Amino acid sequence: HFTVSIGIATYPRDAATTKELIEFADEGLYLSKKNGRNTVTHKGSV
Repeated sequence: HFTVSIGIATYPRDAATTKELIEFADEGLYLSKKNGRNTVTHKGSV
């Protein structure tokens, strides 16, 4: 079985720099995993 967890952050709405973009997407990824996997989390909803 496979599961998919995705964290999304968009430029420039969620982050102003590449570093922030990656950090926010990473936060979303781990929140998706915490919430049961097979989930997409967008920075705007965190």
